[in-house]
Amino acid sequence: MSAAKKITSSRELAKLARVSHMTVSRAFRNDPSISTETRDRVLKLAKTHGYQPNPIHTLHMRRQEKGGRKAGAKGSIAFVHNNHQAGAKVSSWRNVPHQLPIMIGMEKQAADYGFKLNEFYVGPYEGGLSTARLNGILKARGILGVIMGPPTHKEAYDGIDWGHLVGVALTHHEFPPHLPRVSFDNLHTVHTCYQELQNLHCKRIGLCAPEKFDAYHLHVWTGSVLIRNQKLKIGMQHPLFLYGDPMITNASDEFYSWLDTEKPDGLICIDRAVRELVTAHGLRVPEEIALAHTAVEEDVKDWSGYKIDREGQGKATVDLLMSRMIHNEFGIPESRTETLLRGKWQHGSTTRPPDTSETRS
Repeated sequence: MSAAKKITSSRELAKLARVSHMTVSRAFRNDPSISTETRDRVLKLAKTHGYQPNPIHTLHMRRQEKGGRKAGAKGSIAFVHNNHQAGAKVSSWRNVPHQLPIMIGMEKQAADYGFKLNEFYVGPYEGGLSTARLNGILKARGILGVIMGPPTHKEAYDGIDWGHLVGVALTHHEFPPHLPRVSFDNLHTVHTCYQELQNLHCKRIGLCAPEKFDAYHLHVWTGSVLIRNQKLKIGMQHPLFLYGDPMITNASDEFYSWLDTEKPDGLICIDRAVRELVTAHGLRVPEEIALAHTAVEEDVKDWSGYKIDREGQGKATVDLLMSRMIHNEFGIPESRTETLLRGKWQHGSTTRPPDTSETRS
């Protein structure tokens, strides 16, 4: 008996099954609008003739049905955030240097899947949408996939109707909605910075960071340093400098006092102004104090520290969203997953070269 002819398109399968192209699409999605008999017949023919639907094409078909869009129209996914930018005509992640690469990554990856990324700002300020208004726009445009930016407060996204949406979240945080998310591995970040400073013979390693930043990330930063410091036994008595203001320059006096008391020879930090402050205080970088930045990007590209790829984070987030859309994972899951991205250590001007490092006296 000769092998069945291989089918390569859904239209061929529809013709063979004597049904419409849309019925074939619905059969593969287990859509209740068609009979079980029809669905089983279509799936059996597909198996016999070796046909597998393109999952991305299925996403577009589903969007067209739900949103009433014309066949062939480019699909959209949404990026929602509540980061208000005072003075800006439009609050957009494009206005923030460290957020722009994420936007670029999301847009590029969405385009590769045949989707356009639409950005929405939710908030009470100029240009902001209410969640009720957002719900209406998403439904009218047939948008099923949503990427949520990190909320600035617990109630930021209250009211979003997740019943007909597939969502994922950017970065590590504990505010709702509790969606599968993509973030950087903060524990690995601090561990790597600490270990590299140790490798450079630093013995008194400290961390300076905003209190709210550390709390937002569930104290992973401070916890990691405290544990490593305790194991050293020769470390600092108070290795943490946590400041209340987002800018360390507004806590300079307290910072100088901490430097004089604790005398760190290695410092893990997230604010580039730290270098200016320690220099102004009379400490030479890197001869007397080594600095490790937790997110080496364009603004601190000459620093030593943990080099991260925010554009890659944007791409990975879209990949996660597409996977969930393909599997019809609507709503808020009972348990969520987290994809952790890792960067790599970069030697720069704020630490001595590995082969010439010496212990600070």
